Amino acid sequence: MKITIILSAIIGLLSFNVYAQSRTCSEKRANLPAIRGLKLDMAKSAVTKIYPSMQFVDKQGMQYGTVGKAAMKDAELQKGVETITVVFVKDKLASALVTYDENVSWVSSVEFTEYVGESLQLPVLAWKNGGGTDRKIVCSDFVINGGLNKNNRAVLLLIKPESEFKLPSGKN
Repeated sequence: MKITIILSAIIGLLSFNVYAQSRTCSEKRANLPAIRGLKLDMAKSAVTKIYPSMQFVDKQGMQYGTVGKAAMKDAELQKGVETITVVFVKDKLASALVTYDENVSWVSSVEFTEYVGESLQLPVLAWKNGGGTDRKIVCSDFVINGGLNKNNRAVLLLIKPESEFKLPSGKN
């Protein structure tokens, strides 16, 4: 009887520990695989080597870049993508937005974000509703938002935490 109670307590504690861990994301962006060749903190020069036709606009100390599928040179990177939009702060990649084309279809935002989480080896249960149909996962030093846009196309936003969007002095 005592052994049964002790075993039940141990199993209960182990189950709680697994449950708690699976609902949080402690992954660091340095360990995150590249998404369409992009990793947060990449230098702008490294991104322009991958996407040489990306067009940039400077606004309030940040550089915004966009490239469409037709302008992408690498067939593997353009596969399934409509556009990629990036933001640089102090010449470091601070966010990347991938909008997928009509050839990539998902039944729901949940299906899409679960696929993204599994492919990036992120805890599936850590995804939360982000508002509307979007879902969000907050990890130790990055955030991913995913979902379906109004055209029912999958979108994925990889972004640094807001606290890291510090503009160059005098531009805050």
